[in-house]
Amino acid sequence: MIYIAGPWFNERQNKILQDVKIYLRDLALEFYSPKDDNLFQTDLTSPTEIFDDNVKHMLTCDMMLVITDGKDVGTIFEAGFAYAQGKQILYLWVDYKEGQKFNIMLAESGDSCCLGFLDLQKALIQYKETGTLKKIEYTGALE
Repeated sequence: MIYIAGPWFNERQNKILQDVKIYLRDLALEFYSPKDDNLFQTDLTSPTEIFDDNVKHMLTCDMMLVITDGKDVGTIFEAGFAYAQGKQILYLWVDYKEGQKFNIMLAESGDSCCLGFLDLQKALIQYKETGTLKKIEYTGALE
């Protein structure tokens, strides 16, 4: 199961999240989205219950797909947690522009970094076929 970590606090962020889910569904990859699978569950009423449910899914996922657009602190917490648990991490940066820098801590902690949806599609196909992400050596500028 793939845990999707990413912000959804504005129209652009929500569009990216929806597009990611389309790619995952098209490849018949099972995923967990805290926004859809947790936040709107009626049986989870307190922040502690929501947090605990997210942690449960982070512990049981096979891979974490992290949307870095928006630099959301909750998303970065989830990525760090996944790294500490030895989970595979795929970073997605949709709004990358030539010459922009990618954070060194993320680049070093991830198994793959996708700069847009074409890279994401390739990475997900590889993951579906092999169960692993190809370790990337990030060649872009780091900050």
